[in-house]
Amino acid sequence: MVTINILGARNLKTKYTSTQIAPFFYYQFFSFDEVYSSNGVGNNPKFNMSKVYEVSFDAKAVEYFEREELEVILFDDNAPVAGMSAANTNQGDDIIGICKVPLKTLIGGLNTHEHYKVMQPGTKEAAGELEVKMTCIDLNA
Repeated sequence: MVTINILGARNLKTKYTSTQIAPFFYYQFFSFDEVYSSNGVGNNPKFNMSKVYEVSFDAKAVEYFEREELEVILFDDNAPVAGMSAANTNQGDDIIGICKVPLKTLIGGLNTHEHYKVMQPGTKEAAGELEVKMTCIDLNA
């Protein structure tokens, strides 16, 4: 059993500063359904959103945890979504950034509680941090 808890974010930065940001996130873990959060408020939102997944630790799952990361994409619901223009291909981009959380620790049954960098897409610039707690319990052990 794997529990993923997205606790919150801090110091989020967006391209748009005219309004207060309304961040929310999206991720998909393993072969389970997509997860969308409700909107947070401001640059330091609290989400406290926890999902529990029953995972059979077979060869397929172990391979997934070894080679993949949990990719959490943060969006700003208040950002203008006007589409692309020839002058500025990023116009209307509502993505705050992408956070990649390693899953390898789940193989050993280790629990983690860390702050991971949220990176602006296509750059090496940080757009804040995401606080993630993951726990793993092998019910067959």
